[in-house]
Amino acid sequence: EASSMREALQTARSEVAALRAEASSHEAGVHAAAQRHADEVSAVRRAALRGEDAAALVADTVGLEEEVFALRAAREKAVRGEAVVVAETELEALREEASSIREGAARAAQEAATAAAAAAEEEEALRGEVSALRAAGEEDVLRRRADVALKEEALVCKKH
Repeated sequence: EASSMREALQTARSEVAALRAEASSHEAGVHAAAQRHADEVSAVRRAALRGEDAAALVADTVGLEEEVFALRAAREKAVRGEAVVVAETELEALREEASSIREGAARAAQEAATAAAAAAEEEEALRGEVSALRAAGEEDVLRRRADVALKEEALVCKKH
């Protein structure tokens, strides 16, 4: 009977070692999920930097618009002739360039906002996934610990 109790105790120890290994595996999964979360945060930061680039393009557009207004004033002061034609051509070119830059800046800002929103959603999903992994791991470890405790209690009962 002592031999069978030793075997049962050894089996219980093996189960405890397996539970510890499984808990370690769960911790590694949680660590991997946390790393993915950190990567997503970096992506959000890069998207924010792209948004700052879009803001710089908008500032450039404002400067071009000021040049357009200056050309208008020069046109009004200039006499008719070739100077007016050249100024109007430059003005039109600057208008087109300003319009193109505004459109590009708007697209870049929209893309940055979309990327930031997607990254925020992914971050939230990762947080949920990490929480679920932690909860599942803790629940499984507690259930196995309870099983081991019951087995140890049964061994103690058999012993008496």
